[in-house]
Parts: sequence; C-alpha cells; structure tokens
Amino acid sequence: MKPNTALGFVLSGLALNFLHSTRKIKHSIAQVLAIAIALLGFLTLSQYLLGWNLGIDQLLFADKLAAISQTSVESATANPGRMSSVSALNFSLIGSALWLLAANHVGYRAVQLLTIATTLTSIEVLIGYIYGVKQLLGMSSLTHTAIHTGITFFLLSIGTLLLAPSQGFLGLLISNSAGGMTARMLLPAAIAIPFSLGSLGLLGERMAWFDHAFSLSLHVTGNVAAFMGLIWYYARGLDSLDVKRQKIEEALRIAYASEALHQSETRFRRAIFDAPLPMMLHTEDGEVLLINHVWTEITGYSIDEIQTVADWTKKASGNLEQKKESDIEPLHNLDGRIAEGEYSIKISTGETRIWDFHSATLGKLPDGRNLVITTAFDVTQRKQTEAQLRQNAFYDRLTGLANRALFMEHLQHALQQTKRQKDYLFAVLFLDLDRFKVINDSLGHLKGDQFLITIAKRLAACIRSTDIAARLGGDEFTILLEDIQDVSDAIKVAERIQKELKLPLKLDGQEVFTSASIGIALSSTVNYDHPEQLLRDADTAMYRAKALGKSRYALFNRDMYANALLRLQLEADLRRALERQEFKVYYQPIISLMSGDIVGFEALLRWQHPERGLLNAVDFIALAEETGLIVDIGYWVLYEACRQMQSWQINYPQRSFMRMSVNLCAKQFSQPNLIEQIRQILQSTGLDANCLGLEITEGVIVENADEATATLLKLRELGIEILIDDFGTGYSSLGRLYSFPVNVLKIDRSFVNPLASDRRNQEIIEIIVTLANKLGMSAIAEGVETQEQVTILSKLGCKSVQGYFFSHPLPSLEAAALIAASSQLTVDS
Repeated sequence: MKPNTALGFVLSGLALNFLHSTRKIKHSIAQVLAIAIALLGFLTLSQYLLGWNLGIDQLLFADKLAAISQTSVESATANPGRMSSVSALNFSLIGSALWLLAANHVGYRAVQLLTIATTLTSIEVLIGYIYGVKQLLGMSSLTHTAIHTGITFFLLSIGTLLLAPSQGFLGLLISNSAGGMTARMLLPAAIAIPFSLGSLGLLGERMAWFDHAFSLSLHVTGNVAAFMGLIWYYARGLDSLDVKRQKIEEALRIAYASEALHQSETRFRRAIFDAPLPMMLHTEDGEVLLINHVWTEITGYSIDEIQTVADWTKKASGNLEQKKESDIEPLHNLDGRIAEGEYSIKISTGETRIWDFHSATLGKLPDGRNLVITTAFDVTQRKQTEAQLRQNAFYDRLTGLANRALFMEHLQHALQQTKRQKDYLFAVLFLDLDRFKVINDSLGHLKGDQFLITIAKRLAACIRSTDIAARLGGDEFTILLEDIQDVSDAIKVAERIQKELKLPLKLDGQEVFTSASIGIALSSTVNYDHPEQLLRDADTAMYRAKALGKSRYALFNRDMYANALLRLQLEADLRRALERQEFKVYYQPIISLMSGDIVGFEALLRWQHPERGLLNAVDFIALAEETGLIVDIGYWVLYEACRQMQSWQINYPQRSFMRMSVNLCAKQFSQPNLIEQIRQILQSTGLDANCLGLEITEGVIVENADEATATLLKLRELGIEILIDDFGTGYSSLGRLYSFPVNVLKIDRSFVNPLASDRRNQEIIEIIVTLANKLGMSAIAEGVETQEQVTILSKLGCKSVQGYFFSHPLPSLEAAALIAASSQLTVDS
C-alpha cells in the first residue's frame, strides 16, 4: 500500500469516527477531513487523466521511495509513490460521501450512490485477484491496486453506508416490507452465485475439464438459470403470501363489516329508541319489532302489550279500529314515504291526544318482508292552539256565538249564493236588547254577563242548525237565516225570539225580564253587493223598531233606506253645524203663578239648517247623542245661555233674581271634566252660579245613582240649582228621592195636557207638588197651554209654570224685548 493511500485511509477512519459523534465541532472536523480526502483523490486522479505531475506523490515519505521501488517490481514506474487510479477514484467518491454526511443538508440517496460505487470498484479489484484477470476498464495499465487496499475500501464503504442504515437502500433492505424481505433473500444469492460459477469455470479451465468458451457459457447460463429459479421460487412464495394476505383481508373485511353492521344496527336501534318522537318499527304485515321509549311514555303501552299493529289500533282507536286498519292497509305495498294523516288516539289513562302519523319502508328483512318505520308527531297542543286561535278569531269569548268576522264571512258566502242562484233568499236579523244598560248597571257587570250568556243560548235554540247567530258586541246580536222560502220564515223566527225573550230569566235566583227590538233585512229588498250593506239595513230596521216603542220587529224597506240616507246626510250636516255657527239658542220664560213675574228662562237648542230651515232639538238631538257631538254642542249651549243671562242681568238689573235653566244629557253629565268645564264657563261669562240651573232627567240619576249623587253635590257646592226634568216619566225611586241634592221637580207635560179632563192627573200633580214641598223643593209645570190649566195648577199649589200659553221659545232679541216690555204678565186666576 502506498503512503498516500494509507494517509487517505487514516483520514477516512477519523472522519467516520467523528461522524458518529453528536457534537457539532466533531462534525465540522469530519467535514474538513472529508474535503481533504476528496482533494487527495481528485488531485491524484487528475495527474492520471491529464498527465500532470503536481508533486503530491513526494510530499510524504519521499526518503522511502527507493526502498519501495527495489522491493516491488510493480512499483518501479515513473511515479513510484503514487496510489493507483482505482484508489484515487475511490478516495474521490468516499470523500464526497463523507462530506455530504457531515454537511447534513442533502439526502442519503446521493451518499449511498457514491458509497455503492466505491463498493463496486473494491469488488472489481477483489474479483481480479480471485480470478487472476485484469481489472475492469484496463486501469491496470496505469498501476495496480493491492488486494488489501481493495479490502480496506470495501470495509470503508460498508462503514459509510452503516452511518444511516435506516435510510435509502439500506432502509429498504432492513425493512419488513415485501421488497425488503425479497432484497435480503436475493442479495446473498446475487453475490454468491456469480462468484461460485466463476470459480467453477476457472477450476474447469485449469483442470482442462472444458475450454474457456464453455466456461463463459457455463457462467452466463448458470447465472440466468439460477436467478430464474430464484425468481420463480420467490414469486411463488410471494404469490402464496398474497393469497394468504387476500384471505386475511377478506376475513378481516367480513369481520369488520359484520362488526360495522352490528354497530350500525345497534346505533340505529339506539337512535330510534332514544328519538324525541314516538317511533315504531314493524313489518308490512303488522308485526311490531320495536317501540321507542317516547311512544311508551306517552301512551303507557309497552311492546308486550302491542305485539302487532292491530293491537295498537284496537287500544288507541276504539270504535275507529276498522277505519284505522283500512288506512294502514296501504303500508303493505309501500314503496316510499307516506303521510297517514292525523288521528285521535286514546292512551292508557283514557286521555285523548292527536297524532300525525308518517310511515316509510327501510328495505327488506331476511325473510323477505318489508321493514316499516312509523313516526308519530304529537300535534295535540298545536291543534288545541289552532282551535283556540280560531275560537278567539271567530267566536265571541263571552257567549260562544260567532263574532262579527265569522258572521260577515257567512254573510258574504250567502250573498255570493244569491248571485249564482236567482231564487236563493236569505234574511239578516239585527237584535238589540231593550233596557240592558239598566240591568247591567243595577245588577252589576257579572250578572250582566250571565244575562248575555243566557240570551245567547235562547237565540241559538230559536234557529236551525244551518243558521248562524252572532254577537257583535254589547247587547247587539245578529242572525243569518239562509235558504228561506219567503219573508214569513224570517218573521216567524223574530216572533219566536220575542216570545222566548219574554220569559223570565233567573240570575242566581233573581228573576229578570227583557225584550228585544229586531230589525229584519231580506236579501231581495235591494240589489246588495257587499255584506256590510245588509247589516246596515238590518240595523236601520232595528232602530225603526225601537222608535216604534221597542219590544217589536220591523222589516226593512226602501223608504227606510231613503230615511237612512237622509240620516247620513243629517249627520254630515250636524258635524259641520257647530263650526258654521248654525246653532241657535231660544229662550222660553218660566212664570211665577203667585206674582206673574218672569223668574227665569229655559234655554232650548235650535238648528238653523241651510236647506231644511229651523229645526227643533227633537229632530236631531238623538243623532247628536249617538254620534257623540252632543258633548261639544251641550257645552256651547251652556256657554251661550250663561253669556246671555249675564247680559240681561247687566241690562235689566231689576231682574237679577232670574235663573237660566240648561238641559244636560246623559253623555254630558257623565263626562269626567264636567265640573271643571262648568266652572270655566261661569268664570268666562261672569255669571253667578246661583243664577244657573241644570236640568237632568230621572234616567241619568237612576243609571248610576252613587256617582250621579256625588256629581250633583259638587254642582250644588258651586251654588247651581238642580232640576229633575220630565219628573214622573222615569224609573226613580221615591224612597231615594230625598237623598238626591235636587231643588226643583219639573212636572212633565204628559200630566199637564189632560189636566182639565182627567181627575187622576190632577191627583198625580198634587202628589208631586206636595212631595216637593215636603222635601224642601219646588215644582214647575211644563207644557201649559190654556187658562184652565193655569187655574187648576194654581189651585193645586204649583207656584211656577212654563208653556205656550205664556210664550213660545224666543230668540234672544225677542226674549230681551219681552223682559223690557213688561215686568209682569197678566194672569187670570
């Protein structure tokens, strides 16, 4: 071995040693050594290839070259100290591989390629020595490589490969994969077989068993046959392994599939059992396989009690069992999902619930039957809510009758029927209970509600099942009579209702009597287009019945329609009358029968209509009360009357004792700001409260006696005189009259008119006058029109009167002239 070769091996050994260390400094040293090794190889190889003489052969051990040349004929060349070209190539390769390992920035494949190349050149040297032939590529023409040098390079390359045994080729070789096992089995054969056949060929040639040609043929044929046999052997082994692998995989797949199926079935059953909805698994012929816990919790039935669908329908459907079974029959041939519908079911507790059933097939069972899943949605609460919403939307909460919305819907349908059938006839009855407000206020709202409920039941009993009764609100009811023959059918129903309502009603043991005013509108009366028109005309007829004296019915006709139009026009004119200053106040004097003096005036409202002329209050006051305009009109009258009285008292100071009487209607009297409004009017006009009297009917006081008394007391505190108008015609209790803070009783004209011819009326007036005197009040007779009436009233003790005998109601100027013209009216006693 040449000195430079030995140096290369030493450096390589040190580099390998340092690369096994984990310290960074040693890796750096190994990298430097690897560079030196590679340079040594590259420089030596360049001298061979380029013919240079760089002098590196003499750098080391120069004094030993002669001895070397004398001991080795092989070395006696022009460059006796130079390593062989194969050694230079190997150092170049191995140095590069060691540098790459030390650098740690490249993969191991390049390292292994370089190292394997070194290994092959070393094996080539060994083969040359073993076979006694020239080395590959004729490199022996330059120099020879010693056998121990070849062995050392082989070992060095093996050591380099073992630095990373799990990477690249070595990683495959030592792996447990099919490729690794095959490589481990073939590699020894790949080395041993060629060497063995080569040795056999050399031996045969030396022993003259065969010539060189036969030796080459043996070598080639033997290698091919041997490797084909190995390939067939290992291929058959691999095939057997592959078959085993496939069987194992199939067994595993079946096992996994079976386990997965079992797990899937378990999950499916668990999902159904734990589902928040009632679910049942059953076959197409009705065998129940599974019922989940929700089904059992709601119904109370377990799978032991419901083994078939027939068992379920029998328990849940009762009398509807056959119908339910006929509905389930389509499940036998299900090919998709169907909605069975909603059914009422009876659970074990006897409670009835509503379920919405849906079914679907899940495929075939092993026995060929369809597997069906039935899901139920408990819609009981939804149905109850829907029913309640419909009840609230279309029915009256108090009586349970239809409300306005539902009634108008049926009325619209009936109206459409008349368009399709010319001879179709129906009628609408509009009912208003007479004196319901008195009953409600006197007995209380609770009793009033009971009263309305009883009335509703009686109305429902008076009509057919095809008819519909409704409550529009308050004490107003309507009835739709469909498909009647003629008007007599509607009249019969109205008379039946009147007869039924005349019977006494018992409210907690107390008997109450009532009646109703009924308006009837036939569909054939007018060519109606909208249901509201029919209801309007029935309402108009009802008001006509009330005007005729209540407790009766009236049939709508075209004259009523014309009157209704006039009423609408009058209402429109009335709403503009106040702002147009069309209202006037007339004044009727009140006369003292003792002195003949004017002791006061009653302010009476008139309307100077632009088309109809001067209208009395009776022509429009009811409409004003109905529309609510009476409140503003009433305050205007009160202001105007107070202003006028204050003006007269200033102009005629000798008449300062006169009082102005003004009527207050029920709506105005019930206003919460009544006292404040009157106080402001008195302040703004300057009139003394003692000069003002307010006339109130008996009905106003009786409707709410306690509140009315409180209001009257406040008015009396202001100094205002209180008069009961039309006394004797209302429903006041004489027993409570003394508790009312009243100053004057005004005797109604109905008692005064027949005074001369009816002795009983004289007695009534005498009683009223006596009662007033006893209670510290005074009495005024209204409607006095004759001298005879004046004489009788004077004898009966009545001190004040008013009427046409003395004066009609006068405009303010004429009333002022009356005051100025005479301080006393002549009265014949």
